Amino acid sequence: MLARKSRLRKRQDFDSVYKKGKSYSCKYLKVYILNTDLPQQRFGFSISKKVSKKATERNKLKRQLSFVIREELKSLKTETDVVFVVRSIILELSYDDIKYNVRELLKKANLYTGC
Repeated sequence: MLARKSRLRKRQDFDSVYKKGKSYSCKYLKVYILNTDLPQQRFGFSISKKVSKKATERNKLKRQLSFVIREELKSLKTETDVVFVVRSIILELSYDDIKYNVRELLKKANLYTGC
């Protein structure tokens, strides 16, 4: 699980990222990114009931995404809010495939510090 300070939790935070942020997508995920004045990056995950009716599957996806982000956290740029929107086709993927797609999206969005 991500640290509390690294999570987006309020609806207004999600809405501002959706409205003002820039988006990047692939077949399985869509990511919205907004530059902020905060000293750390914050992440949010949006997984609707259209992806899966079962809360256990949605929570598993959130945990998997959260773990991938936690592994990449040190190499990502600060002062950003990031929201991942999951598409239903992601249920077919293994954890390694999810990790690969998240990393590719982060590269596409130019969020790594070395880019």
